[in-house]
Amino acid sequence: MGFLLALVLSLLGCGMPTTSPPGNNTALQAVRMALQTLHDRHPAGEVVLVGSDNVAANGTAERWIIHVWDPAQNATFHYQVASGRLSDVGSSGLAKPPTRPVVAHVDQAAIAPVLDSDAATDAGGAAGGTAFEQQTGASVLSMTLSGSVGEDLRWSIFYSKPYTGHQATLELDAKSGDLVALDTEDPAFHQPGR
Repeated sequence: MGFLLALVLSLLGCGMPTTSPPGNNTALQAVRMALQTLHDRHPAGEVVLVGSDNVAANGTAERWIIHVWDPAQNATFHYQVASGRLSDVGSSGLAKPPTRPVVAHVDQAAIAPVLDSDAATDAGGAAGGTAFEQQTGASVLSMTLSGSVGEDLRWSIFYSKPYTGHQATLELDAKSGDLVALDTEDPAFHQPGR
């Protein structure tokens, strides 16, 4: 019976529950949930940033913020996906540079071929984040998928143990998971193989 239910749900496009805490999703799951509504509101929109400031150890979060550039309105709109629901957060008149990398094209329902937040968390752990967490008690506090002019998409993962000074920000290539930048002065952070 369980197999039959799973088959019917998969044929209908419904997912099965994940092992994430209740209400938690990965970043790209949140984008997928939002794409149809974003398309209805911003037909030519581009998702240029996805981030959360409350990330679980497995790279999931209850709430993800999505920034959508709308060229027709020359503005970036901010949305929140929380517990599977999309809501408006605000907007800004900041123009998107024409060469900034895009997380998703709303009109094509096409998401960039990048690591999702769970895989990015694993890659950050392998790049020294796990050892840093074990040594200092720090944890992933926030992560963002975005890019700047002239760069590919990157995951920025911020590790911290509040009120201690233990903190580090890792920037990973969003496709490969390779470490491309490290911002820390904490002597407790050690990169593997260095």
